[in-house]
Amino acid sequence: MAQWETSLANQQKLREEHDRFTRAGPRVLTSAERQTITALASDITGLWHAKSTMVTDRKELVRPVQRLNQLSYYP
Repeated sequence: MAQWETSLANQQKLREEHDRFTRAGPRVLTSAERQTITALASDITGLWHAKSTMVTDRKELVRPVQRLNQLSYYP
């Protein structure tokens, strides 16, 4: 019986966490954040060569391009 009660308690906890998550909604970017993203997107070369850009960041930059190449294969 204790296992059943534990499972029910875990289920309730997950429901509550899910409810909190769905109520929170997506985060809205500030105007400054939008401007920063736009500036970075317009200078991919500079972003790529920046000292602060790590290998994992570069991989994230390449993924959408790879995806476009995959999609362009199909007419």
